[in-house]
Amino acid sequence: MLRQQVKNYLIELKMIGSSAHTLSNYGFHLDKFVSYIERETLDFTTLTLKQVKLFRNHLVEQGLKPATINAVLAALKSFYDFLVDERVVRGNPIITRRLRVKDGQSLPHFMTPEELEKFYQWLNTIPPHMALGYRTMLATGMRVSEVSSVTPNDIIVLDNGGYVFRVRHGKGDKEPAITSNGGPANAAWQPGLTSTPTGAAIPPVRSYCKKGYP
Repeated sequence: MLRQQVKNYLIELKMIGSSAHTLSNYGFHLDKFVSYIERETLDFTTLTLKQVKLFRNHLVEQGLKPATINAVLAALKSFYDFLVDERVVRGNPIITRRLRVKDGQSLPHFMTPEELEKFYQWLNTIPPHMALGYRTMLATGMRVSEVSSVTPNDIIVLDNGGYVFRVRHGKGDKEPAITSNGGPANAAWQPGLTSTPTGAAIPPVRSYCKKGYP
């Protein structure tokens, strides 16, 4: 009976104009649910929230990503909405806000050596002060708005040869101190890259980024 209801649901989705991609995805997700119900010999018409949580935990144990599990739960909720409309079940046991799996924080993506080489080659084609801005962001992790506000007075030389950038407009209006190797800081003091002792060492990079450059 459950497989037939899933078939009826997918037909209904097709009738209301759902795309072939949606039909394929929902069919794939619901097949996981059908297989679980059959293996555990559960009655889908009397399914409880606790049983749904066990199904969700089963998906986690299978190693599925949070986004995939949440997509399965979304398809399942929609399916049970259909069953309620068809009066096959009295209520929907799928409460997604109590079932969703939290997405883990994704790791940052780093440029490959080949991409870095191309990036450095590109830096040689743009104005020196703009290239300095990008090199500073690459070396320190600073944002465009932070780099564009740096002045010579914000660069502190350490006894060990390193440098500290004082960020005037940090995230949340904070003024963090960011350490760096000597490369970007040395370049900031080169003649021609500073207008006055208190002027912006790195002219605004933000406008250059808006032109469509990397």
